[in-house]
Amino acid sequence: MKRKLPQIIFTPRVAKRKSTKDNPFARYLTNGYFLFLAGIVAGCFISGFAKLPDFLGGATRLAAILSGAETFEFGSYFLECFALCMTTVAIVFALGFTAAAAPVIYAVPAFRGIGFGVMMTGIYSAFDLKGALVCVVAVAPYAAITVVSLCVLSMDAVLISGSLTRFLFAGDVSGVNSGRLRGYFVKLFISSSTAALGAFVHCLGVRILMPAMG
Repeated sequence: MKRKLPQIIFTPRVAKRKSTKDNPFARYLTNGYFLFLAGIVAGCFISGFAKLPDFLGGATRLAAILSGAETFEFGSYFLECFALCMTTVAIVFALGFTAAAAPVIYAVPAFRGIGFGVMMTGIYSAFDLKGALVCVVAVAPYAAITVVSLCVLSMDAVLISGSLTRFLFAGDVSGVNSGRLRGYFVKLFISSSTAALGAFVHCLGVRILMPAMG
C-alpha cells in the first residue's frame, strides 16, 4: 500500500487548470521575478556595505571595458557571459534530479539577482549617471531575459524533483515517466537558447554604449 506524502514544498503536484487564464508558468515566472528583484535589492545592499573591489565580480570587468582600460572583443565577452548563464542553468538542471531540491531551485533566481544587484551597483559607482544608462540599456534587458531562462527550466526541475521525492519516500511512480524527462531536456535546450540571447543582448548593449562612455 502506497504511503501518502504530505503536500510540503518539496513535493509539488501539478494542479488541474480551471480555465485558460490559469497559466502555471505565468504564475511561476511572476514569482521568479519577485525573487529576482529581491535578490537585486539584496545585492545592492551587500555591495554597498562590503566596499571590496574584488566583490564586484563582473562589474569590474565591464567597468574596465567601458573605461577603455580593456579591449572589448564581442566574441570572447559573449562567451564569458554565456558561460556564466549556463553555469546557473546547469545547476538548476542537476537539482531537478535531486530529491527534495525544490527550496534550492526556488532560491536560484534570488541568488542570480544578487549577482546583478552587485554588478549594477559597481557600474553606477564607477560611472554615476552614465553608469545608470549602462544599467538600463545593457544590464536590465540581460537580467530580464536571464530570469526567463531560469524560470523555463526551474518549473520543470521542481516537478521532476517532486516526482523523484514521491517515488523514493512514498513509492508513487505516477510522476516518473519518459515523457516528462523528454520534456525536461527540451526545456534545457530552450533555457540554454534564452541564456544565449540574454548574453547577446548584453554584449550588443555594451557595444552600442561604448562610444558614449569615453
